[in-house]
Amino acid sequence: MQNSALVTNKDYYQGLDGIRAFAVISVMLFHFYPQGILTIGWAGVDLFFVLSGFLITNILIKNKDKENYFSSFYMRRVIRIFPIYYLVVIPMLLLNIVLIHIRDWGNIGSYIVYLQNFAALRSEYLFGLAHTWSLAIEEQFYLFFPLIIRVFSIKNSFRITILLIILAIAIRFYSAIAFPGTPYLQSTLIFTRMDSLLLGGLLPLFIKLYNISFKRLNLVFNVLLLLSGLLIVLSIANYNITTLKTDSVSEMFAAYGNPNLNTGYGHLKYTILAVFFMALIGKIAYTTSPLATKFVKFLSNKPLAYIGKISYGIYLYHWVIQEFFTLGLQKVNLEIPAFLLVCIKITLSIVIAALSWNLIEKPILKLKDRYKY
Repeated sequence: MQNSALVTNKDYYQGLDGIRAFAVISVMLFHFYPQGILTIGWAGVDLFFVLSGFLITNILIKNKDKENYFSSFYMRRVIRIFPIYYLVVIPMLLLNIVLIHIRDWGNIGSYIVYLQNFAALRSEYLFGLAHTWSLAIEEQFYLFFPLIIRVFSIKNSFRITILLIILAIAIRFYSAIAFPGTPYLQSTLIFTRMDSLLLGGLLPLFIKLYNISFKRLNLVFNVLLLLSGLLIVLSIANYNITTLKTDSVSEMFAAYGNPNLNTGYGHLKYTILAVFFMALIGKIAYTTSPLATKFVKFLSNKPLAYIGKISYGIYLYHWVIQEFFTLGLQKVNLEIPAFLLVCIKITLSIVIAALSWNLIEKPILKLKDRYKY
């Protein structure tokens, strides 16, 4: 009987680029047109978190006993992440300093060292850079999780990961009680959001630890999808019954993106979503059911796969485009139909990211060959 151990050492999982595409498209729609059901598009960031945790942990497990484990991991991350991050951040910081006259040097410096999510607790996000909080969380995750995988056995790494997930949920509950009215404390710090990344990492640890047949694994993922999906609906319904009180399904789902939902079920919304995404990624990566196979085939179509491949660039550039469009249209007092404006912004984001991929990222990525495990 086929089992999951056969696929734990794969370097590439077909269909996951398509998942990246859906994640970045949902984030763009959320930022470009935050109306109705599209306001739940923020969940694309959580999908990125779970996917990153899954892929990074796969790499770490596969190479945990290699002599160059740390040096190769961090150099390959630097090569992939830093070039276009600083290509965006440094010019935008200069713009904030020179044209907007920002003089909060602690806040400015935080973007250089990926601490802007902490700086934002006392200062506003800088023009064009508000979206980088999620990149800061991922970088902070990379600082401690590789050490756990390296030092501890797979079994103990699995246990520690579960404990850290519970800790993140507990901190989120505590911070909401101790510091009421501060939803961003629960949504933008590594301590309160690491559960999404950790749930992604839990998946390959589970697969490595327990040799389960594809059939049974598919059943596990189906149950998780059903339960987490049901809990998402319940949390939305709970908020509607107690607070929102509307008959509009669109408004109900929109409310799920409301920071005020960080009450009751709302404290668990990030975790519930992460479980849903973890199960979805698991079905794509580890199961061979007819439905999963068809879904993977759809996700692997060339347009989606390409958008997924350049999704990091799309994410970095799209908010800068949004900020300049908003400012520019206000300055010239020009109104463009909302649908047309969204299409222009999405097209521009993809075109700039494609140019970035071909002219900057792809050539630089060749340096990864110098740091093989």
